[in-house]
Amino acid sequence: MKVAIGKITEQGLKLDEKIPAALLNLDGFDLKFVDYLTVEAVFNKIYSEITSKVDIRAHCQITCSRCLIEVGQIKKYGFQKSYQLNKLGDFLDINDQIREEILLNFSLKVLCSPDCQGLCPCCGRNLNWGECNCLKSGN
Repeated sequence: MKVAIGKITEQGLKLDEKIPAALLNLDGFDLKFVDYLTVEAVFNKIYSEITSKVDIRAHCQITCSRCLIEVGQIKKYGFQKSYQLNKLGDFLDINDQIREEILLNFSLKVLCSPDCQGLCPCCGRNLNWGECNCLKSGN
């Protein structure tokens, strides 16, 4: 998201934008961001600073850490940041801050549901689909 500094006034500037997820290079081995990130941002000029309040909504395809099933989830992020006006050029680009916020606040252990049973350690059956014969036989 790139904002022209001249458009930010004391009354503020509100922007709603869809940013292609691929633009921010967020995908990983067990994580894929689908389509667009929806970004709502409010910028204000206060004396010699530009302040921002940014809310991000993203649709992700995530591999569950317990059962290895791929699930879709909506993730929400947000941040506030100030920028010194004299250190900015004609534009303020917040894509790096958006990417940083998502990467720093993403859960390391993602589950398809809070009560996910995971996989049987013996045969690998997904225990969310029912018990396996390993557990019944005591192996």
